[in-house]
Amino acid sequence: MNKRKENNPILDIKDLYVSYNTDDAVVHALNGLCLRIEKGEVRGVVGETGAGKTTMALSVLGLLPEGISEISGGSILFRNQELVRAKEKLLAQLRGKSISMIFQDPMSSLNPVICVGEQIAEVVRLHFPKLAKDEIELMTDEIMEMIGIPPQRKSEYPYQFSGGMKQRIVIAIALVCEPDLLIADEPTTALDVTIQAQILELMKQLKEKLDTSMLFITHDLGVVAEFCDTVSVIYGGEVIESGMVEQIFARDKNHPYTKGLFECIPYIDSTSKRLTPILGNMPDPADLPPGCSFCERCVHAAERCKNEKPASYQIGGHEIKCFLFENTAEVGNE
Repeated sequence: MNKRKENNPILDIKDLYVSYNTDDAVVHALNGLCLRIEKGEVRGVVGETGAGKTTMALSVLGLLPEGISEISGGSILFRNQELVRAKEKLLAQLRGKSISMIFQDPMSSLNPVICVGEQIAEVVRLHFPKLAKDEIELMTDEIMEMIGIPPQRKSEYPYQFSGGMKQRIVIAIALVCEPDLLIADEPTTALDVTIQAQILELMKQLKEKLDTSMLFITHDLGVVAEFCDTVSVIYGGEVIESGMVEQIFARDKNHPYTKGLFECIPYIDSTSKRLTPILGNMPDPADLPPGCSFCERCVHAAERCKNEKPASYQIGGHEIKCFLFENTAEVGNE
């Protein structure tokens, strides 16, 4: 388990605000989001669809859709280098080499008319233009062996591989330049349970070998418990709870939303015949409440929750944005 260091995070997102301008409304996707990752740390990010997880990942890489998206405030520091409004030339140098991303669907992440070996080699050529052809071939062979696919298959096309093997190739493309930070956006969603376990084990081995920091986006709390060092829970475009895996999963102090997520999980020793869902829906990001974004679904909501945003209360490094903890914790710096 990695212990958090407070001085020099590899990624430090502070008070990030991102909106999308549509014909009908302004959609507030991220609303003061704060998140940091230390060297070698695996941070899990969980939350419902529409919470802002993918928007956060695309913001780091400078891949937000042009014309409709806007970063209206905040900072994204990667190794103390500001990425918000950074020039495209700098971002292009970082993508793939220093920061890589594994996207959700392996089926659509690969070019169907280019052989897989060429797709891996292309990344190497872009970031190491001085390498000779045989050196690039050697790197391609090594990364294919690392992900458990014989190098002899590098001349084959994506349709000749199963879903799990496609995802291994996507991981190879992301890791071939040994990036400092890997963003994995629900990398096992499209795979069956057995293949999911294989992919997670592969990622764990590669992470240990390359000492890559990782931002792991998922809906699956079981994956977080097994794979991550720290956890951030996102709701309404902001982090409402964060801490070490042990702190979050101890379940003695949790944000009401996080508690609701745990109650949606089936447990072997439970005698309950039905799961307990979180009632209601996420707030409309085009019309967010002035107070706590979870107040309309929260059984503990008070009048002040509707009009006042809670601070981030800290309990030994475990941070929770909820007035329930106002008298038992210190106000934290996210």
